[in-house]
Amino acid sequence: MKTILKPPVKPFLMVMACMLLAVLAANARDVRYGIHFSNNVVSLPLTGYSRIFDTRLHPGLDFTAAIHLKGSSKHQLQAEFDAGIYYHRFFQTGLRLHGSLDYRYYFNNSVSLDAGLILGYLHSFTWYDISRLNDEGQYEKIPGINGRPQVLGGLKLGASVPLGASEEINYLLHLQFRTYLQAPFAGEYIPIIPTNSFMIGISKVINCKIDES
Repeated sequence: MKTILKPPVKPFLMVMACMLLAVLAANARDVRYGIHFSNNVVSLPLTGYSRIFDTRLHPGLDFTAAIHLKGSSKHQLQAEFDAGIYYHRFFQTGLRLHGSLDYRYYFNNSVSLDAGLILGYLHSFTWYDISRLNDEGQYEKIPGINGRPQVLGGLKLGASVPLGASEEINYLLHLQFRTYLQAPFAGEYIPIIPTNSFMIGISKVINCKIDES
């Protein structure tokens, strides 16, 4: 019987924990916290984005924390940590923990486009039993509610606009498409499953430090 490799769960959790600690330890004025609502569908990467708007709602909720790494008034590089959950009625419920490295281009001092690469961890749950072939050549039922760990990768494309006309913009409205790739899904038969998401959210810089010099 072939051995199915399990994803390296502990290393990914350690990486995600380190990224979260880095965000929380960074200068508070450079940390932007956000909340995002999404619809999620199983479809081909990129070309399947249109299906997000012609299918029933499969909702998701994500919380983010982003830090500025480097850049100028036009070009910026940032790191973002994302913790979220989504429910797909016919597929699975997924808990997502991942980081991303994002490039952001500003058309002016506020409106921007961004693109990023995602890497992290997914724990998926199904609401039905799964049959698996054991070492004795017999099928045994495994409750889907137990869930299973998987590696999560992907990319995101989006835009951000300010909410308000203040020179020091604090609130941003985000519109974003994401493609997630989870693996391994069903061994060698279906190794990777793509999920596309459309997200709308808002973010704010909180606990801004005041320069008293």
